[in-house]
Amino acid sequence: MSWLEAILLGVVQGLTEFLPVSSDGHLSAVEMLLPRFRQVGVLFDVMVHLGTLAAVIVYFRTMLRHDVAGLFAHDPERRSASWKLVLLVVAATIPTGIVGVLLKRAVEETKTDPRFVGWMEILTGLFLMLSLFTRKSGRERSATTVWDAILVGVVQGLAVLPGLSRSASTIAFALLAGLAARWAATFSFLVLLPAVLGASVVDIFGAWEERGGGFFLGSDFAKYLLGAAVAGLVGYFAIGWLVRAVVARRLYWFAIYCFLFGLALIFLFP
Repeated sequence: MSWLEAILLGVVQGLTEFLPVSSDGHLSAVEMLLPRFRQVGVLFDVMVHLGTLAAVIVYFRTMLRHDVAGLFAHDPERRSASWKLVLLVVAATIPTGIVGVLLKRAVEETKTDPRFVGWMEILTGLFLMLSLFTRKSGRERSATTVWDAILVGVVQGLAVLPGLSRSASTIAFALLAGLAARWAATFSFLVLLPAVLGASVVDIFGAWEERGGGFFLGSDFAKYLLGAAVAGLVGYFAIGWLVRAVVARRLYWFAIYCFLFGLALIFLFP
């Protein structure tokens, strides 16, 4: 991987991790299009996902700071609200982890299959179109249930499949469950944090055992870090764009794009 390729893939990850069009699908497509590109394995994907994880933390830093402090607040109402948020995130994370582990082999086998990725892109578009039939008003954070969180967590686990957008799936099903638009988008980003962090720790330790500690001091890993930094920077601005699109109920543009991109992958790639 060259430095330029690392930057390009970082830009793609930063845009498509949060915009509801599937980051894995676009990373796979770009990697297949780059001439003489050599697959670098899962570690690079982990690093750029960590970059977008940092973007979420920075974007929602005020809310996260408020809720972390709220866990130890003297006000029982504020403390209860913060602990309930923790419960909801945990309730979403457990099914995400279970489904993700069950699908790990399928992910490795289909990552470079353009037809599979294409069909998952089309499925992403269908999810987005379904979300347009939800009510304009919905339940806010205080009225969110554990069952809502479990549903979002299961869908997030399924979204490890290449081409199935995590943000599109979780936001669409949160809206279908009756959550308010802005809160559905926010909760989608919050449940990303433990899922990406947990998967990243496992994969980084696996890479350490496979490649040895020297790899993490070399120039190849520096390119991974550059890709992660670019993904984080681009991702920060993509978050705001998506939240505004969800609130304005303009996800249909992304659905149309997913349909067209999916069809292109199915019919134009070998």
